[in-house]
Amino acid sequence: MDNACQGGTKAELDWAAKYEVVKHWKSGTCVSAGDLRTKKKYSTLYRDLLKRWSDKDFANHFHEQSPPDQQFFDTFGFFGSVSDYSYQAGLQALKQRAIAENVLYLETMLKSAPAIDNPALAKTLNALNADSTDLEMEAAFQAYFDFLASDPASKAAVEEYAVSHEQAAAGINDGNFTLRFQTYVSRNSEPGKVFSGLYAAFAAA
Repeated sequence: MDNACQGGTKAELDWAAKYEVVKHWKSGTCVSAGDLRTKKKYSTLYRDLLKRWSDKDFANHFHEQSPPDQQFFDTFGFFGSVSDYSYQAGLQALKQRAIAENVLYLETMLKSAPAIDNPALAKTLNALNADSTDLEMEAAFQAYFDFLASDPASKAAVEEYAVSHEQAAAGINDGNFTLRFQTYVSRNSEPGKVFSGLYAAFAAA
């Protein structure tokens, strides 16, 4: 199950308001979470915000709207700068909701694995195609793997990635609840970046 922490809790709206980043994308108006939820003059803005940050009302989808799946994926970029404020608070909110729903184990994603670039090795890997031989593919992947396994910057990035997750989850697990993390990379990137990210994801696990 693909379960991302970002967008998984209503706490993000409060965090955004605390830093005055609940901002109307057309008028530029900044509104507190309390005013946004309770004052009638902001009711349209509040509804627009919920619809823009989620698939709210897409049961009423019609042909002039973007497809629901496109709307869903377009929301991903909205949450990062807000949820980064406190992963710990977000995970606590997810934990409490899970326990209230009798869910005792949860896996979630915080952020993608880091990708360490090596332009020369990435160029070779990116050039692979359906006509490449097994030996060519093995050589390209092995060279990049050896680089990532020995490069100090790669090791530091993997360590930082792992530690950041450990810190975010500090105090979450107890006798009633267990949290684990999923790592991920974007398959839409070039092959070299995808491979580098996959290496980091497995190395951090």
